[in-house]
Amino acid sequence: KESDEVVVCPACDIPHHKECWDENKGCTTFGCSGQHYEAREANISDACPKCGAPLGYGQAFCPKCGQGVGLTLDSSVAAAINQVNDSVAKKNKRKATAPIIAVAAVIIIAIIGVFINNAMSQEAKKQYLSNVKSFQTDARTAGITLKAAAKSIDSALREAQDAQDAQNKVFAAFLLVTIQQSNIKRLYEDIRNLPDALRDDSGLREIRDAARDLYNAYTDFYSLAMLQTGTYNSYSYLADNNRKASDFDSKYRALNNLLD
Repeated sequence: KESDEVVVCPACDIPHHKECWDENKGCTTFGCSGQHYEAREANISDACPKCGAPLGYGQAFCPKCGQGVGLTLDSSVAAAINQVNDSVAKKNKRKATAPIIAVAAVIIIAIIGVFINNAMSQEAKKQYLSNVKSFQTDARTAGITLKAAAKSIDSALREAQDAQDAQNKVFAAFLLVTIQQSNIKRLYEDIRNLPDALRDDSGLREIRDAARDLYNAYTDFYSLAMLQTGTYNSYSYLADNNRKASDFDSKYRALNNLLD
């Protein structure tokens, strides 16, 4: 109000109501040298006004929190100082927390990546084993058909004048075996190499090698049984086919034991 008496601070030139000036015993502007304070020394029984730690005689600062205790500041000044200190403490806390959050985020992302990779590996393993079993089943059927075809060819060769004549007589069996051989080759191409994610799996490497051995045994048996040219010798033909058939059966059992 215009009638209110005003006092201008001689240090900062800020006007104050006289009542405020008298109550605070000086200027209330933060940082002004005209602010009032009373000097005192701490007694042995005093405690820090901020943290409550005991103070020794003559201490100007708290040994625990660093609070100045040698001066009694105006309440508004003390409140402003505490506000600044609290703000700095919060900023420091955020700075200290940020690296921890970043590290935690990296760890979480890494864990998620591991779970995803494991899930993909398990799916790839499931698909690979499914392909191996398809190959094994069809190879077994093709082997049985090949054994029967070999006997038919042997019988035809006994009656025919040459291998070409024998082939003509067992054309149907020969055609079926040829189709199956092409299918076995196609199925083997799907399992001859392990997916990149499974190359360190020793169990799958063993299965892959057993499947390769079965495929090679089948192709050897096929090459001999489907004799098309040359001089026919009944004893040699049957003996060699029996040996190849036995090797094929052995490789089939080896793969089957690994898949069971």
